[in-house]
Amino acid sequence: MTAADVERIERAQRFAARAAAIGCALVLAVIVASAYLRLSQAGPGWSGLTGIARIVHRLAASAEALLVVMIVAMCWGVRRTWAGGALTTAVIAGLSVFLTLLGIVTAEAQTPSVTLGNLLGGMTLLGAFWLLRLQALSAPGRGRGTAVCWMGAGVLLLALQIALGGLVSAHGAATACGTLPACDGEWWPAGASRALHMAHRLGAAILLVYWTVLALGLRSRDRAAAKGAAAVAAMLAAQAALGATVVASGAAVAAAVIHNAWAALTVVVAVSATFYSVHHREAVASAARQTVTSK
Repeated sequence: MTAADVERIERAQRFAARAAAIGCALVLAVIVASAYLRLSQAGPGWSGLTGIARIVHRLAASAEALLVVMIVAMCWGVRRTWAGGALTTAVIAGLSVFLTLLGIVTAEAQTPSVTLGNLLGGMTLLGAFWLLRLQALSAPGRGRGTAVCWMGAGVLLLALQIALGGLVSAHGAATACGTLPACDGEWWPAGASRALHMAHRLGAAILLVYWTVLALGLRSRDRAAAKGAAAVAAMLAAQAALGATVVASGAAVAAAVIHNAWAALTVVVAVSATFYSVHHREAVASAARQTVTSK
């Protein structure tokens, strides 16, 4: 690899790091605006904010699409020497095209499948942007181990829980249960909406227990991964408290929007924790090899 090739890669990574950070901010704005527009249809919101939310959604989505084109153009030339970043860029481009087409085809439709597609697509796009930023700022990592596998499984469980939350919102089930911890005195109530609401609560408990146990189990084997898992568990504990606030407030729009936004931030923390569990293992292995070589 020539000096010119190295310089081109470094230039692409610097651009990708900055652009990915901006992309995360834009996608988060779209997620929050979408949540407000969706939830305000089911509950009392502020009429003046609806127009603002629509403008923010359209401007942020348009800016994000332009940003993706710029990222692809910059990273395409280094796809062979920065394979990880190029792959993540391709995922970002694919998700952007999917969400754009979904928005065009479905227009203002708010069916459960459309809501779920937008929510999961947006959350995945946010995670992909953040992963690209981490890849651009870090040396390549190829670490493999039990911790990475378990944390990856935790990210999958988080995605499933977000999907459950999307279904609760899409089916208008947020107000189906008005008490805690049981649903109006029933732990597994009759009726699809009430059962879906309780399934979301149960999923939240399982997810919190999973990441908490994972953090405790990794303390003696991989302290970096344990810290990352603990950070995710803390985010999930706060999310559970926000969920309780949504129930206590009668699914007030503001509380529900904050609940959605916090879920997006939790995705960022989970991606960071999983990425650094890989990166840290590679760094430790490299340091060990250097120590053996020096001896």
